[in-house]
Amino acid sequence: MDEREKKDPFDIYGEYIAAELRSVKDDQAVTQAKYHINNILYELKMGRYNTYGYQTASSHPSSTPNNVQETEIREIERHETNRLDALRDETEDSAILNLVNYLSDESTQ
Repeated sequence: MDEREKKDPFDIYGEYIAAELRSVKDDQAVTQAKYHINNILYELKMGRYNTYGYQTASSHPSSTPNNVQETEIREIERHETNRLDALRDETEDSAILNLVNYLSDESTQ
């Protein structure tokens, strides 16, 4: 495998997020998920997630960059998986509620 073909953890995680977003059929839900992902990335850049009880590579020279990055990626992945699951559940609940309301309206006419 040549150097350009090697995937780092960020490439792999990006592909995971893309696959998850592709599996959601509701465009509005995808837009909301992308909005939240972008907000988390912004918060990450602003240092919000640097308080897990360890120093990041940029703030402490003896930190191991790969370990810090892998820990951050796992935490973000866990957080985003939970958010996507909640969003998917919310979308399914809305669809069921809309169907129930529609059927109720149909039966009263």
